[in-house]
Amino acid sequence: MNNVQIGFSKQSLKFLHRNQHIINKKQVCDGIIQAVKKLTKEEITTADVIALHGELDGFFRLRLDSVRVIFSIEFGYIHIVEVEQIDFRGNVY
Repeated sequence: MNNVQIGFSKQSLKFLHRNQHIINKKQVCDGIIQAVKKLTKEEITTADVIALHGELDGFFRLRLDSVRVIFSIEFGYIHIVEVEQIDFRGNVY
């Protein structure tokens, strides 16, 4: 899938830099690509992704082990994904 463009917020890049022994940018990108495939029903994947509600309406949550990735997506010919926040489960919401 080459039609996904992923951008990272300053906070998410800082988290990845501080925790590169736990998770890296490639793992996050691979997880997001799997999530987009699942959300667009392009492919059946095991990505643990859900739409968020309430204050975070319009965002999605991707679970990668103990790390949560909060992102928004603009569906189109090129799916534009903005990673808003990456943090551990207890801190992200």
